[in-house]
Amino acid sequence: MNPILTRSPPPSAVFYSLLFAPTPAPTPPLPSASPPAPTPPTRPSRPPSPTRQQLNDMGFSNAAQNVRALLATGGNVHSAIEYILGGGGL
Repeated sequence: MNPILTRSPPPSAVFYSLLFAPTPAPTPPLPSASPPAPTPPTRPSRPPSPTRQQLNDMGFSNAAQNVRALLATGGNVHSAIEYILGGGGL
């Protein structure tokens, strides 16, 4: 006869030990594997007002077009003028 089968406890003893065994203490949660990702810097919705004022002083009076041109050119006034004169921002 197989020695493993002769030494094993009866099934009822195994189930009893599983049902009535002491419960282990809960383990603390593990720290997350990686820190949360940093939030990317937000792009300002409008360029600084001195650049808008410069365009307005030069005769570019369409405020919405000026803002679009400055946003498209990263706030560079000279590039924004080229952008507007080239038909951009309409």
